[in-house]
Amino acid sequence: MCCFPFRSNGKSQTDSKGEVKIGLLCILSTVLLASGSAAIAATIDVPGDYATIQAAIDAATAGDQINIAAGTYNERPSVSKSL
Repeated sequence: MCCFPFRSNGKSQTDSKGEVKIGLLCILSTVLLASGSAAIAATIDVPGDYATIQAAIDAATAGDQINIAAGTYNERPSVSKSL
């Protein structure tokens, strides 16, 4: 059975509710996969994941969160991209 269990008239191809649910789940999965992994934000820990704040900024992508542990960081980080 195809992921789309509906005929052009909008009625289910079968009376089986299980098959319709599987079809709807397939459609939802396809939509989520098509939206890409950009919706998944990462959490970056300094110094756990990266030794410096600048390294964490350089590795981060839009939507990521950078957590910086308490301490002294002798650097002047700059952000030159959208985060």
